[in-house]
Amino acid sequence: MTAQIRVRKEDLADAAEPSAALRRIINDALVELVGRVAGKDKSVDASSELAKLETVFGGEA
Repeated sequence: MTAQIRVRKEDLADAAEPSAALRRIINDALVELVGRVAGKDKSVDASSELAKLETVFGGEA
């Protein structure tokens, strides 16, 4: 499975902290992707995979 994350400058233009907004957008997309993969492949433990993302995103996953 592949995915694309598209972010337009308008998505970040009004953000007080654009870098934080971008991290949140990417985090949300990865959480959704993990859910989709886990839904198709029952051998994938979504909780375990999300825990790995928490180390990258500081507990936002």
